[in-house]
Amino acid sequence: MSDDFNLKSRIFWKRMGWGLFLGLISAISAFIFIMVMNLGQSIFLPHLTDNWTLFSGPWWIVVVITGAGLLVGLIHRYTLAQEMNAFDAVDKGYLDPKPVPSSLLASLVSLVGGFSLGPEVPTGFLAAGLASWISGALIWIWKQPGPMS
Repeated sequence: MSDDFNLKSRIFWKRMGWGLFLGLISAISAFIFIMVMNLGQSIFLPHLTDNWTLFSGPWWIVVVITGAGLLVGLIHRYTLAQEMNAFDAVDKGYLDPKPVPSSLLASLVSLVGGFSLGPEVPTGFLAAGLASWISGALIWIWKQPGPMS
């Protein structure tokens, strides 16, 4: 029987443990991302009334949205931020973790600035980037020669 799905196998439980650990870290990270997003929206975006009409919002909301758009443009211009393909990441089972922090920052600024974007994709990329980074670090550590080598 293969050790991949043998419940009596040590390898199976080791992989299950790492999966649970990465899931917990990803969930905590996503919670922090959404908490920061909600805090930013409550600071920069007013509570709009239910009786919305044309030109009924405050004038400074245009400044906030324009500033957020400019900031996102600067983040994309001067950092590694990029549009990542979720389908390629699923197919490969790996997402390059290098552009994830700056891409998350661009997404966070967009969300706080009021852009029509949901937090699902950025938090998914956060989880995938963390998992790829942690697994890459573990592989590097395991390949290092031990003291007995």
